[in-house]
Amino acid sequence: MNRSLKRIRSVPGQIAMLGIVFFCSFVLGIVIVCLRVPVFERYSRETYLPLDGYAEDASRILAGQKSTDEQVAEVGKRLTERINSAATDPKKTKAQFNDLEKIYGAWIQDDSLDASGYLVKRLTKLQTEWIFQRLRTTLVAGSPAQQARALVWLRSVAGQNSNDEPVEQLAEYARRKAERRGDRDVLELAEAVLAILGPRDGAP
Repeated sequence: MNRSLKRIRSVPGQIAMLGIVFFCSFVLGIVIVCLRVPVFERYSRETYLPLDGYAEDASRILAGQKSTDEQVAEVGKRLTERINSAATDPKKTKAQFNDLEKIYGAWIQDDSLDASGYLVKRLTKLQTEWIFQRLRTTLVAGSPAQQARALVWLRSVAGQNSNDEPVEQLAEYARRKAERRGDRDVLELAEAVLAILGPRDGAP
């Protein structure tokens, strides 16, 4: 036992111990990288709030082909009022953007909710900053199917001068990520969004 302890405490013993630690760390790193997509990222997905209450009424108006500009403007006004009201109430702060979350989540999960694309365009116009931040979160943390839906949203609003920069940034991020991970469906959607925006700086 004493000889073993002496060997471990010696310089060669310490070097050997460090070598074992580095080797184990290297093997563990390889295992994590190999299992990231099939094991960990397979279960990475967003969860959404159910569409109910005022959010359900608002989504119906926003998606309606016959909704007037006045009705849409009223929805925008009420959404803003509800957001601001929650912001001033400590009990409701966590639910400040619940209406938007419910509408967004319902759209991501149900491709029949807004077949005409009115909801996407109208809500992006009413809540531009929140929408692009939320799309970014989905592209980072959502499942491949959720990321694809986020790109469909981007495709619907691409080509509008005021939104071109954030659309391009998000689509380019999604393109690079999908390319690294070999996700063809997401990659094709990202490239479709970028194609709508036209050639980028330095691109042929």
